[in-house]
Amino acid sequence: MAIEFMLHPTTSTILIEKLGTFFTEKMPFNSLFPKNDLKITSEHPFVDLMQATNSTPAMVKSKFPSLIVINTNSGYCLDLAVTYRETVFDIKLLEDLQTHRGDRYICSDRTVCLIEQAFKESDTLSANMFNVPRQDQIVLELWTTNSIMSKKTYSILHTVLLGDIRKWLHDEYAIELDITTIGGEPEGIYNLDFGERLYGSKLFFSLQYMTTQFTIDKCIDIDEVVVHTNPE
Repeated sequence: MAIEFMLHPTTSTILIEKLGTFFTEKMPFNSLFPKNDLKITSEHPFVDLMQATNSTPAMVKSKFPSLIVINTNSGYCLDLAVTYRETVFDIKLLEDLQTHRGDRYICSDRTVCLIEQAFKESDTLSANMFNVPRQDQIVLELWTTNSIMSKKTYSILHTVLLGDIRKWLHDEYAIELDITTIGGEPEGIYNLDFGERLYGSKLFFSLQYMTTQFTIDKCIDIDEVVVHTNPE
């Protein structure tokens, strides 16, 4: 039977990871703004606050500052072409699948076990690749309780998108950040719904990348395959 899996980067997850690393290691947020830890997430803090029956000032402040990474629109990229070709994998494919199933690959536990079994019979595996170009529209939504913090963090985000993050996305994931699409609203956004004045800002940009369907035409005896469930 053919073995199939997909390379499909989850761009919001990738960005959350990289931004988290940047604001803890390269430019620690709590050293820029003492007693403040930036929460970087895809879950909007307003949801929890709206669901709370009684949101105290302490609860509200505990949710901020927050940076929410949102993929607002994902679709076919007209600037790139659909391609089809053949490739050859070595045993490194297994390590890559096991390491990046959460942010890069879509495959089942069974598929991983089938590939593992196939490599017991051969040092390399031939596969067909069907590449489809995609484009994601990303919004970074920042909310703080301090206007100065909001403006400074916006400026940092704008700069790091053009530099570190753009290069990292290209080098590690073959994802292209189109600098001509970077824009935003640095100030003038407020929320007063939760008993505190919250200051908002937004950055938006486009990411272009390929999703790939791999088909390995290899006959495997299913009875020999033992499925090890991914704990995640």
